Amino acid sequence: MKKFIAIVMALMLVASVAVFTASAAESPTEVGYYSMTAEAIGDGEASVTPAKILIGSDGTATFTATEKGGKFIKWEFHCEYDVVSGNVAEDGTSTDKVVVLRPKSDIHGIAYFEGATKPASADTGTTAPKTGDMTLVIAGFMILALGASVFAFKKIKE
Repeated sequence: MKKFIAIVMALMLVASVAVFTASAAESPTEVGYYSMTAEAIGDGEASVTPAKILIGSDGTATFTATEKGGKFIKWEFHCEYDVVSGNVAEDGTSTDKVVVLRPKSDIHGIAYFEGATKPASADTGTTAPKTGDMTLVIAGFMILALGASVFAFKKIKE
């Protein structure tokens, strides 16, 4: 049993060094992107280019509404942005078919066309939490394993 505990402790030490080395190797300014999406409600098409913009860059997104049978009514934007071209009201709506925005967050634009109704799942302007960093999960499991090893070691000593 002592060999088992020694092996577990050695594996935890190696894993902890690997996790903290990987965390230290990451740059302090992580590269991220804002996501740009466009949705059409009614008889028309909505598009945005580009689909993502580097956070911290001076990039812009061009939202374009194209009529395909229904008359264009308005854009509705859910996000934080600066207007580069086009007129956007304080409530996030615009009657311009082409609007250029500089994002400060992910942007979701909805283009409404004749006969359109607001979708039930309209974005509230919130963003999803950041995912992909497993450092805290691994550290939690390592602490749990260390506690179990100490408990097992104390039981053997008794």
